[in-house]
Amino acid sequence: MENVEERHQPDAAWLRAIVARYQEPLRAYALRLVGGDPGSAADAVQETFVRLWRSDVGADDARVPGWLFSVCHNVCVDAMRRSARVQRADAMADGPRSATDPAQRLEARDGLAAFLSVYEALPDSQREVLALKLQEGLSYKEIAARTGRTVSHVGWLLHAALKTIRTRCPWQSEDANTEDGR
Repeated sequence: MENVEERHQPDAAWLRAIVARYQEPLRAYALRLVGGDPGSAADAVQETFVRLWRSDVGADDARVPGWLFSVCHNVCVDAMRRSARVQRADAMADGPRSATDPAQRLEARDGLAAFLSVYEALPDSQREVLALKLQEGLSYKEIAARTGRTVSHVGWLLHAALKTIRTRCPWQSEDANTEDGR
């Protein structure tokens, strides 16, 4: 049985260097994933570094950048799911929104609600690469390095995500509305 003292613990200097190098890129990434809430983004980044400290990822491990962004993504998704459950419960308690609510009219007019619904229904892997491509402006190769996937897999995931968005978002084309029976 492995002794707790023998378990891998990252070197403190290495961890400080990793935090210094990746804290801001992770914060920017998390900020986009959690809808612009700085507090939630900071919490997600902090949890990511806590998990790095507890992990078996070594200082010489080339997976560190991809591992960090994957863990940060998962932490953000979990937080958003928890938040969505709370918001749904609050909405049920408050009753339905009035049709004259300006925020609801704006969402409907712009198609934002439809897009978010389609986006949130995408598999986590597709959302992750789509965010890295569109929000971070990374190349397929950079996305592959961050996520631990092959470049061709990244390309396939992006293609599948964009195809789904194009076919399911009603504001993309009038044909999409008639095909759905709307």
